[in-house]
Amino acid sequence: MLTSLSQLPEWLGAAAIAAAISLLGFAGKFIIDLIRSYKERRRKRFAKLIELCSLLNASFEVYKKQNSMARILCEQLRDRLGQTYIGGNTMDAILSNHFTSMNERELETHAVIRGYSNALHDLNTRMLNWLQQDFDYKTRSKTDLQKDLSLQLNRLETHLYLWIAKYNVWIPPIPHHSLVYLKDEAYHGTGFPKALEGSLVRFLEVRHHTTFPFNEKR
Repeated sequence: MLTSLSQLPEWLGAAAIAAAISLLGFAGKFIIDLIRSYKERRRKRFAKLIELCSLLNASFEVYKKQNSMARILCEQLRDRLGQTYIGGNTMDAILSNHFTSMNERELETHAVIRGYSNALHDLNTRMLNWLQQDFDYKTRSKTDLQKDLSLQLNRLETHLYLWIAKYNVWIPPIPHHSLVYLKDEAYHGTGFPKALEGSLVRFLEVRHHTTFPFNEKR
């Protein structure tokens, strides 16, 4: 009896050590899984931001090319039509007013400009979908960096809602319209938030230690 009792502490000690090792193993695996989960969420958030940056870059390139073509076409019409040129208060108004006077080459250019508006519609719709599904950046305001990015993203969302609304009544049903501008002489809405890309660059540099090569400022 005494012999059995003397052996009990050793058995309990071994069991306790085994339990402690098992517990440490479980805790270690739990911590590793947490770290992996955090890194994966961080990777997905980073990829999400890069997707938005790519859409912004593409939309600006399309806008820039479209704007250049529209300006050149307006100048060509003015030079060719001379005294019959009536102009307009916006580029879209100029092109619309002279749509029936365009020659074949000018009509082709006008069609391409309209095509770029369709491309911008696709890009802007994708950006709006991105913003509607975002629960990481639009509402965070713990730091000045987050507040600034949140403000710019909410301004972008407003701009996109208005841009798409104008496009829907401006481009598909009216063949002589070609441009969808909000903040021009007609002032049909809120312009693009020009500080957004700078906010994204600063956020990527501070939070992800990287940057995005935006082609140039708007």
